[in-house]
Amino acid sequence: MPKADGVSRLAITALVLVLSSAVGRVQEPQRLLSIAAESIDELRQWDPVVNRLTNERALAVRTVYDDPQVPGRRHEGLNQYYQGLPVYGGDLTRQTDRGITVSIFGNVYMGIDVNPAPSITVNQARDTLENLSGSTVARPDDPTLMILPTLDGRFALVYRASMRNAVTYFLDAHDGQVVMEVNEIMHQTAVGRGRGAQGDIKKMSTTSSGGVYRSQDQLRPAPIFTLDTRGNSASFQRLQQGGPAVETDLAIDTDNDWTQAAVVDAHAHLGWVYDYFFKSHRYQGLNGRNAPVFGVVAPRALLPSNAFFIPPPFGPNAGGGMFFGEGPSGGPMTALDVTAHELMHGVTFFAVGQRTGRQFGPGLFMELGPSSVTIGGQTFPCSESGIAGRPFFCSGGRYVLVADHTGAINEGLSDIFGTAVEFAFHPSGVGALRADYTMGEDLTDVGVGRSLQNPASVPIDAPRGVLYPDHISRRLVHAVVMLPNGALALSSPTLAFVGGTPIVLPDADGGGVHDNSTILSHAFYLAIEGGQNRTSGRTVQGVGTANRGQIEQVFFRAVRDMLPSVVSFAQIGPILRQASVDVHGASSAATTAIDQALTAVGF
Repeated sequence: MPKADGVSRLAITALVLVLSSAVGRVQEPQRLLSIAAESIDELRQWDPVVNRLTNERALAVRTVYDDPQVPGRRHEGLNQYYQGLPVYGGDLTRQTDRGITVSIFGNVYMGIDVNPAPSITVNQARDTLENLSGSTVARPDDPTLMILPTLDGRFALVYRASMRNAVTYFLDAHDGQVVMEVNEIMHQTAVGRGRGAQGDIKKMSTTSSGGVYRSQDQLRPAPIFTLDTRGNSASFQRLQQGGPAVETDLAIDTDNDWTQAAVVDAHAHLGWVYDYFFKSHRYQGLNGRNAPVFGVVAPRALLPSNAFFIPPPFGPNAGGGMFFGEGPSGGPMTALDVTAHELMHGVTFFAVGQRTGRQFGPGLFMELGPSSVTIGGQTFPCSESGIAGRPFFCSGGRYVLVADHTGAINEGLSDIFGTAVEFAFHPSGVGALRADYTMGEDLTDVGVGRSLQNPASVPIDAPRGVLYPDHISRRLVHAVVMLPNGALALSSPTLAFVGGTPIVLPDADGGGVHDNSTILSHAFYLAIEGGQNRTSGRTVQGVGTANRGQIEQVFFRAVRDMLPSVVSFAQIGPILRQASVDVHGASSAATTAIDQALTAVGF
């Protein structure tokens, strides 16, 4: 389907990459220690390094907990600090077995040399951001000081603050300029009954009050609320920006025989997704601790052809929530796999955040491209003249290219568990209310979404022949441009490289977060169903549909216990392999399938 109007843009984590003072060469690779240690030799190398950095107080243990699946195992979450200030993206997860280190995954930045004393005060930073955003801070302790690695090889002392406009800003604490922006919107007990968008009848767990029934589920340990904006933009903004959810926000019905398809599907599906995570992974609700779950339905006028998860301190009662809009003909964006996709974003946010103390991503990783490109028969060297008037950021005369690996992994995980939930509740097959490996196929008036089975069967950009990748070699990366003030940015339109081939695309997809997600989700498909990867030609012996739960357990373990807050394509393969060994053993069919599938897609 078209990117801007369908499920391929669900749950978007939009990154406005604005990196100030873009002077000099890009960061040298050795300044980032990207650790994926699971073999004995790797652990012998890295375990003493982690211990030394902990003794030097460059790393601090934040969380320690016993493994919920494997007896004798313990997990540590360690955060990086520089002179007492947290370092963005610097954290590790270490797993031990009765005191012996089993695995270490994460990132540590070396060579930090920043003046830790800010030149502007907290109040000045807050005033600047309030003027810029037109809103107030969303967290009472913001702005907070931290160290931010930048793509031009520097480290910046910044104030980080999430504002009520649902944007998190990183403001240089010396010159007061915005270094980076992150849009926090991630786009995609009575028992009654209701009719969903596909005409199917669903049970509705509701609450009777004041002679009417309200969309409040009190039968599950986590209360589930489905809120209806009723087309009111003020209510939509209040609920999105962290305002209170009030009783009048609940959808109502007089006889408990519900006819509003958006409310029926959202409410029932949120309950089903809760059931899946509890029954399959013993995970309790959105945050693993049975916090309230909020779904918000809105008409197309407020949320056209999209759905998203928004994390705390945004969403109803500042607790995060899932928002569902309508397609072009009014069809609700509340299909089961879409609902599960959005709720999985919440699970990932809380699971990684509770362990690391940091939000999951964004995680931009840089690579150098060619010194020139040829488009439309014209050759463009990497220079300040750029293409179509856009000056590009170059290093040694070569294009600097970036992709948000963490964002793509995040989107891939949400597609994976959206699919897993669908298979848990629908019979497999083709057609409405059947489980398959296509996202959002039950949306009534939106086109085909991403395919886990055959990514290249769906175009990212049909006019230009750009298809979703099934292998790391076909990933999309985007050229960094220089803004007039010297800052760096990803532009729209963008110069992208698709499998090494240059092409101009309408937008950068936040660094390819959706465009590259199918590499991971295709590995999930292969590990279950088996088959041959079309790009690598490698064949995978899957575990079979009867054992799909084995593969789901591996991916969920990685999310709950192992992912650092910033993870690269190079790290996700070792993490999943280790997770499978932990749960199923090194010689199991599941571990063999996971290893073959990851190898087949280039991880």
